[in-house]
Amino acid sequence: MTARGTDWSLALLVALLVATGLLTAFAGSPGSAWVFALHGALGFGIAVVLVWKSRRVWRRVADPARWDGRTGFGLVAAALVLGALASGFCGRAGPMCGSPASGSSTGTGPWARRSDCSC
Repeated sequence: MTARGTDWSLALLVALLVATGLLTAFAGSPGSAWVFALHGALGFGIAVVLVWKSRRVWRRVADPARWDGRTGFGLVAAALVLGALASGFCGRAGPMCGSPASGSSTGTGPWARRSDCSC
């Protein structure tokens, strides 16, 4: 994949992740499980593209002498994306990440169990 293709893939995936992330706020019935599944698949997709991109830019990032004025912004963006991916994973993994309960804090969504709900 070219550098331009990688960047456009990331932009498209981010836009789709934002859209499906917003849709999950309105999806709480078992019939809307596809929204959560699509959001998770897109999260996996962005992780794959980020691995591809990081392999392409690693030498430039690892050598501060090769940094330009945009490298700092790229590193901040990468940290934000990794944080978002980690929060999405830990939101589903629950106890694996030190959180007492798996699932969303409100107990909504197709995979919510009664024990997830504080009601």
